[in-house]
Amino acid sequence: MSVQQYSYDNFKSVISKLPKITTRPDVDSIRGLQMHGVVRAMKFPTTQSQLMGYSGLLLQPAIYNLSEPTPWQDTPDPRRNFELPPNIFLTATEMSNSKCRFDQDKLERTNQENFKRAMRDAVDKAIPNEYKPGQGVGVRGFGTMTLAEIFGHMYQNYGIVSPMELQKLSRQLDQKWNPNEPIESLFKNIEDIALFAIVADKPFQTHTLITAGKCDEMREYNRLNPTGDEEWTVFKTFWKNAYTDFDRDRQTMASAGYHSANNAVNNPPGGNDDDSLSSLHTAFNSV
Repeated sequence: MSVQQYSYDNFKSVISKLPKITTRPDVDSIRGLQMHGVVRAMKFPTTQSQLMGYSGLLLQPAIYNLSEPTPWQDTPDPRRNFELPPNIFLTATEMSNSKCRFDQDKLERTNQENFKRAMRDAVDKAIPNEYKPGQGVGVRGFGTMTLAEIFGHMYQNYGIVSPMELQKLSRQLDQKWNPNEPIESLFKNIEDIALFAIVADKPFQTHTLITAGKCDEMREYNRLNPTGDEEWTVFKTFWKNAYTDFDRDRQTMASAGYHSANNAVNNPPGGNDDDSLSSLHTAFNSV
């Protein structure tokens, strides 16, 4: 992809003001500040991720990887000036392509550093000085800490999650999913639970996220998946495609007046899900 140039002011105008922490920080206020930053970071697609943008600079790796399987890596600092490798002959086309890649890498690095500075300024203003680490006698601030390190400091010192809250998360994860609800609501619920557990430094294994509290077809996902791939993003893509086929068939049947489809559409949570599960099973096998 072609890299668009963004200045510090470009980033600053989009990031604007982040919600200020006005009381003693806790896991909810820290997470709220972080997520506001992530939403703004996602407005700027990068060569690393069209979807997540610069959010990898703010998120813990395990949280970032819930949406983007490729780990975030800071764009390295290229050489100041373009130089050809010694004793290597390049054609004019190869030289032009090499120069173009260098210019794109340099621009991406400049954009990244401008984003870091703009976001760090906004985060710094949102957190009162008394909750920042000491930098000397009478001086408090984040010094040279990265954005990820700042949020790591905040979670470690103020984002404490009690054992009772962790038990509650486990119970929520084990709740059965009603296939009559949009599958996106299932994904969001699981990711919210996973994020909270990661913040508490008690992350769930991906296998647990995939197998707990789903319908029978989802519990068989690992057994029927020959690659044994347990990446969360792969799981989401697979089941989103299956659910899309299921939902399309359900809507077609409903418009044709089939009684079983009406049962599937109108079946309340906790009711008889046989029709829905049967249709979802068909979609599962067709993917």
